[in-house]
Amino acid sequence: MRAYGLVGAGEITAAIVEGLSADVADPPAVFLSPRGRQVAHELAGRLDAASVIVLAIRPDVAQQVVAELEFRPDHVVLSAVAGMPLATLRAWTAPAAHVVRTIPLPQAARRHSLTALFPDHPVARDLFEPLGGVVVPPDEPTLDAFSAATATFAAHLDYLTTIAGWLAGHGVEPAAADAYVTHLFA
Repeated sequence: MRAYGLVGAGEITAAIVEGLSADVADPPAVFLSPRGRQVAHELAGRLDAASVIVLAIRPDVAQQVVAELEFRPDHVVLSAVAGMPLATLRAWTAPAAHVVRTIPLPQAARRHSLTALFPDHPVARDLFEPLGGVVVPPDEPTLDAFSAATATFAAHLDYLTTIAGWLAGHGVEPAAADAYVTHLFA
């Protein structure tokens, strides 16, 4: 069974881990990146056991974090670093033979994340198909279009929060307002 090393401790990492282990009799091995002062040393040791490295870190810290890691030729790197071009990722993660850009969503926790990825790779499919499926655009510029569309998600959530707040301001209990808006836009 494949072992995954996840670099990043945010919402996407949590969603992937939850989705991989939810209602699964034999979940895959997952090695998580620690936070704190000795991150690089501890992380290097954890990644030695993983054949697949998932980078789920913010673009503003990506180069610094990746520079602390050592990649092997047999590593497959799945990057969820927003907007980071393949050419840059390949340079940072050399000598890893395969790098795939991915756009997993928080819905991966419930196995409802249709993950855009490029280029197509069986290891990426093995990870993301059980988490809600994959869509593979024909080229990297089209993946960038998926990324831009994904960026609208935060504005959509703000919109829903505004509607729920408006309902609460008109006498609806906040929990009921949230439940109604969630149902309405589900």
